[in-house]
Amino acid sequence: MSKPLADWLRLRLIYSHEAKDLKAAYRQLEAREDDWILSSRTLSYSQIALYLGAFVLLGGALFYFNAYVQKMIAGIARPFLVLGVPFAGLKPLGYLCMTGYYVRNFDWLYLALSIGSCLLSHQRQRRGFYIAGLMNTEWALYEIADHRQWTDKPAWAIALVVGGLLVLSAGYALNVRERNRRETTT
Repeated sequence: MSKPLADWLRLRLIYSHEAKDLKAAYRQLEAREDDWILSSRTLSYSQIALYLGAFVLLGGALFYFNAYVQKMIAGIARPFLVLGVPFAGLKPLGYLCMTGYYVRNFDWLYLALSIGSCLLSHQRQRRGFYIAGLMNTEWALYEIADHRQWTDKPAWAIALVVGGLLVLSAGYALNVRERNRRETTT
């Protein structure tokens, strides 16, 4: 490729800095295929999330299959309804948050409804709603960070970890208090 570039330089069709850029581009094109194949095989965050979600779905399917085989649950429709209805309530709002065709305050509404689903389901002992609330809370936090370009800021990650640890410790303390109250009443 250097002969045509030399001719173009001699005829003053391109400048010297353009010739240098073109040489660098040609060198990358002529590089061994193994170099760019290996570098393109890294997974993006969305691919990692997709594979992780598929793994969780597979694990849930295996748990359900095991419970069905051991006759711990009867029928197929009831577990799907118990687990599907909570998601059906929050996912349309999650889709609106994902598309971004709305006022940005919907992100916070989605987060509030997700956390509310968790809190209310704890009182009513509805595990499906609790799991749906937790998963939608995670998605709402991701959407809030993504729409405000906070994903590249370490302070956002630190705030999420600290907030998560605070909520986890508060949940543990409430669980211990509830267990102690049950033991004293029995």
